[in-house]
Amino acid sequence: MANAERLQTVMQYITDHPEEHNQGWWFSGSCGTAACFAGWAANLYAEQMGMERIAGSLYYRPIGTYWSVVHPDAKHVRSLAIEILDLDDNNHAFSDGSLVATTDASALFAAHNTQAEIQLMVKDLVNGESIAHNYTRGVYKEEAEANG
Repeated sequence: MANAERLQTVMQYITDHPEEHNQGWWFSGSCGTAACFAGWAANLYAEQMGMERIAGSLYYRPIGTYWSVVHPDAKHVRSLAIEILDLDDNNHAFSDGSLVATTDASALFAAHNTQAEIQLMVKDLVNGESIAHNYTRGVYKEEAEANG
């Protein structure tokens, strides 16, 4: 089950600092001052996970280790965010056996998500629901289109 507290904290940060949210980029700006949902999860919780961002890259390394992204414990921002948020990154199957073409992590981190869609996704994840089943053709639920 996803980490509700961390999901809500990241969502609240994005809501409070919309100028620092850019869902289309892991990090953007000359100093990485804007980030997507995954980027903010990594930025806000990396230290608690014993990790630090490798300057100018999309990778995190264990605190106090050599800077290289080839460090065996280095993690890409997406992988670290999945771990931080305890998200499901496995394909899902409907009751008829057909596969959903996305995962909870992929749905939440999609570059074209609006803030309204992300808020709905976070709400559903906090309530213990899989969001992959409600993510179709790049849109999360009909309510998101009405609000976004």
